[in-house]
Amino acid sequence: MVHRRQLWLCAACLAAFAAIVAVPCVPAAAQSASDAPRESELPAPLVPKTPRTEADEDRLHAAALYAHGRLLQGRGDLAGALARYQRAWRYDPTQLSVLREIAPLAFELKRSDEAGRYAVLAAEFEPTDAVLLRRLAQYLTEQRDWKRALSLYEKSLAADPPTPGEPLDLAAATVQFEMGRLYFLIDDFVRSAACFARVREALADPASPLSAESKDVLLGKPAQTYGLWGETFLAAQRYDEAAALFAQQAAAGGDKSALAHNLARVAAARPDRETALARLDEYFAAKTDTAGTEPYELLVKLLADKHADKAEAARLATERLAALHQADADNAPLAQVLAGQYFAAGKLAEATRLYAAVLAARPTGEAYRRLIEIHRRRMEYAELLAVAGRLVKEVGSLTAVESALQPLVADRAALEALLAAARRQVQDPQNPAPAEVAQAAGLIAIAGQNNDAADEFFAVALAAKDSQPAKLLEAWGLALLQANQHERAARVFRRMLEENQLPSGEASVQFYLAGALAMIGKTDEALACAERAAELDPENPRFGARIGFVLAHARRWDAARRAELALLKRYDSRHDNAQARRIAAEARRALSNIDLARGDFPSAVEWLEQILDEFPDDPGAGNDLGYLWAERGQHLARSLALIQRAVAAEPENVAYRDSLGWVLFQLGRHAEAERELAQAASSADADGVILDHWGDALAKLGRSAEARAAWERAAAAIKGSGDAAKLPAIQRKLKAP
Repeated sequence: MVHRRQLWLCAACLAAFAAIVAVPCVPAAAQSASDAPRESELPAPLVPKTPRTEADEDRLHAAALYAHGRLLQGRGDLAGALARYQRAWRYDPTQLSVLREIAPLAFELKRSDEAGRYAVLAAEFEPTDAVLLRRLAQYLTEQRDWKRALSLYEKSLAADPPTPGEPLDLAAATVQFEMGRLYFLIDDFVRSAACFARVREALADPASPLSAESKDVLLGKPAQTYGLWGETFLAAQRYDEAAALFAQQAAAGGDKSALAHNLARVAAARPDRETALARLDEYFAAKTDTAGTEPYELLVKLLADKHADKAEAARLATERLAALHQADADNAPLAQVLAGQYFAAGKLAEATRLYAAVLAARPTGEAYRRLIEIHRRRMEYAELLAVAGRLVKEVGSLTAVESALQPLVADRAALEALLAAARRQVQDPQNPAPAEVAQAAGLIAIAGQNNDAADEFFAVALAAKDSQPAKLLEAWGLALLQANQHERAARVFRRMLEENQLPSGEASVQFYLAGALAMIGKTDEALACAERAAELDPENPRFGARIGFVLAHARRWDAARRAELALLKRYDSRHDNAQARRIAAEARRALSNIDLARGDFPSAVEWLEQILDEFPDDPGAGNDLGYLWAERGQHLARSLALIQRAVAAEPENVAYRDSLGWVLFQLGRHAEAERELAQAASSADADGVILDHWGDALAKLGRSAEARAAWERAAAAIKGSGDAAKLPAIQRKLKAP
């Protein structure tokens, strides 16, 4: 009996043989004129009765790849053979015999992560070995791929189903425990509780084969385990079991004060408001803050549910919280919830006092944001700057309060009033504000696009007695870089180098400076900085990659290509390091973009194919390759499959959604294409290309007015982006009748 793989190989060989015998054996140059067949003597060309489909072409290509791989493996080129097998399987995923060969060969080459990825794929396609499936599920759990790990656990149970009525042994109980944990992580609480219930039954069964030692292994840290189970059963609405588990958590050494809160949560979920309120009273009597803000927030919710009059409910909740706070004044979570009640009621003075107390005791992002908001509303700019300065001193930036500052920086008059207040503070001869207040004012000025004021305040901060020049300059430069103020950022980074103020080392500053200079067209200087950064810290791949970025941004494609090839050569042989593999993949992605810009379409495709050989589920490479083919009307079925996988992996990715719409458009599925493109075009990240595609789909559906509106938006977006090459085609559509 001939093995299935051998039959497939035979088909590949026959195809190759047919191609060979179709060519005359004697070279044309060696034939005499009399020997050459006359045109009338040539047989009529064969016309296939049924033309090959794209799937047929893919299967033939896969067969040729596989045959080439066998040849390379026979010659000892295992790496080359592995790459051929990987691509052969991608072109024809029905060939499990090829898939089975990839993981063992990758392991032989000591490419463990690559082997793991393909072992998972093989197990998913042929889930027969329960033990292997479970080992691979553990591997996926370590990779944080929880849904796929669950899928393998489920397949392992299907491959080796438990005997009905038979108690769980340690291996089976461990599988149920892991599945319960994974279901919890993906918020499938009903299934999570079902798995944990089986483990609980095994632990409680006196006839269980589990030994005392095995039970200890399963429980691990009992208080934590019971707490996890309690949360799961509560979310699954199995309230009696949840209450029992929270009690077990407390008995096993958990926080006793948390039990009353947890039982209040169970009662509230039933719903049994009176019992929940009574349990909360037990928690409040302990005068603890171990459960954070949640008990006090639950109290507010219970009172709101109890009273139809929402204003009355809010008043009662505020009174109750105020009484609790009077008896437990040092409780920061309680103070924060009470402050929130005052804020919602418009009692800003009371809210300010409590939020300030929270910052003094236990700073939180909410307290910072609320105080910024209150001081902005009340136009208390000196006080706002004091809060912002404190945050800057703690974390070095104002990122945590950006949303609260946005209305301020968008209001030119308010911004100028704040900057005037800052000047008064920093210029006070008796009591000048500390450096962090000036820094905060400078950062707010940058956000408000008042760069002259930013320069002014950072100069004050640097001159202050308590300043830290290196950190100040770095914060200034990075804020300017983030605000796309590249020329100013470059000046700050140059200053850091000149004054030797290098908090993160010279290499980092050279790296930042290279990026800023590249963006303002100073390519040679940017390149020198990038090369210096790579020289100073050759082990940091970000620094090496900056060289190619600088050259590509300047459209120096040949030089950029050489730089990326050098980076790839450095990291591509390191298969023992996951970071190195990702760097190699990113270098290939950059090379694809560079070669596409150079007009070398086959090479651009090949680099993406190589990424997918190693990372078959890489959504970015799959989307990019599918889009390249779709743009040219090539391999549309294959493109659709690649892009659909990318969208499934990242449904919110606008670029992937656009690619899906565009390949559907190319396939003539215009209604489906319009739905996908409309979703992409509705995003704030939609660019001119997406809007252009949407217009094309609308036009095909006969919706001319909507198509014209989409193209007009596309033209405006492309003009704003500076990518004028795409504009003439859109303008022709707009001029067409």
